[in-house]
Amino acid sequence: MLKIDKPRILTNDDLLFVHEFCFKCKKIGYLNNSSLKKMKWEEAVWFGNFIDDKIVSLSGVQEFMDGHRIIFRGATLPGTTNRLLNREQANEQIKYIGNSNFYFTLNCDDEHGGKSNRLRKCIHAGKIFPNCKYIKTDIIYGVKQEIWKL
Repeated sequence: MLKIDKPRILTNDDLLFVHEFCFKCKKIGYLNNSSLKKMKWEEAVWFGNFIDDKIVSLSGVQEFMDGHRIIFRGATLPGTTNRLLNREQANEQIKYIGNSNFYFTLNCDDEHGGKSNRLRKCIHAGKIFPNCKYIKTDIIYGVKQEIWKL
């Protein structure tokens, strides 16, 4: 079994690792994470999980509405991780920010949403974040997304 490090904040000192992660994302078609520009590196504080000095999962936290959006641009490389990494990142992001309103968004595109579609089904069924509240569906960065509040 692979040893996955707990999530930690990523800084500009980690850019080599982030670029390598982006390259892997580009190869497998994860377009939102295929470059620093597409993942909007400057707009969030990023958290990542590592295996042997390689990022296998990351997501950001950014200012959003009247609080903060967690798990922003979350991506996990296939075949290297368990299902809890983005949740671990969310918990670290919430601890990092402290007292705030927290939101997450889910892609509504059934054809291209992939992991987000599976997560959306779990959220709707109350299996993950059972106390979250649906706020609305809106266009964010040109993509139709559901907005949920923790």
